[in-house]
Amino acid sequence: MEFFYIPVSNAFYAGEVLPGVKRCITDPVPEVRQSSAKALGSIVLSMKHDLEGTKDLMTWLFDMLKS
Repeated sequence: MEFFYIPVSNAFYAGEVLPGVKRCITDPVPEVRQSSAKALGSIVLSMKHDLEGTKDLMTWLFDMLKS
């Protein structure tokens, strides 16, 4: 499995990328969902120093999975 990591220096841009990734995670095309899930994982890794932001993101993701 290929995994992409956003270096901490690029974590600054995660807030700008996140809305698009959130839209793509519910796309009907499986390949788009797969790519956005990889991007989301990379964003979470780059945000590990921002516990509040990661908590908000995980809450959103679990809410999305429940619906």
